[in-house]
Amino acid sequence: GIDSEGRVNEWNQTAARISGFSKQEVLGKNLVETFITVDYALPVRAVLEKALLGYETSNYEFPLLTKSGNRIHLLLNATTRRAKDQTILGVIGIGQDITDRLEKEEQLRQRARLEAIGSLTGGIAHEAAVTLMRSNGISAIQPFVPSPHLVVILLI
Repeated sequence: GIDSEGRVNEWNQTAARISGFSKQEVLGKNLVETFITVDYALPVRAVLEKALLGYETSNYEFPLLTKSGNRIHLLLNATTRRAKDQTILGVIGIGQDITDRLEKEEQLRQRARLEAIGSLTGGIAHEAAVTLMRSNGISAIQPFVPSPHLVVILLI
């Protein structure tokens, strides 16, 4: 969790394990300035400020910098932390490391792109071969022997 000034005031064992930072290393440090990537600093600050006003945010994805300098991706639910008298004390964040899931999704997208490119180039090569055969008076029944001069270039 963070206090009303954005400083870390709670850091559990899971946060320590996935980030590489111990509780002692993070307590009192500004969460956004210290652990959030520059490109996400403003949106994460906005989520935290919204929670400090009493509004919850669910399923917010953002990168967190680890002690080793890597980026991990978290899915965050942020809610207001209140005292017994309902005074706002800070924000409680419940996060889940989704780095592996995002990497697998990207691999699937890349695989789909490569399959699409393979299908496209295969179709282009077939059409080029048929056109060449017809222009040379070769029927489709005859076996096609590709010319070493046939080049297919695909610009993506």
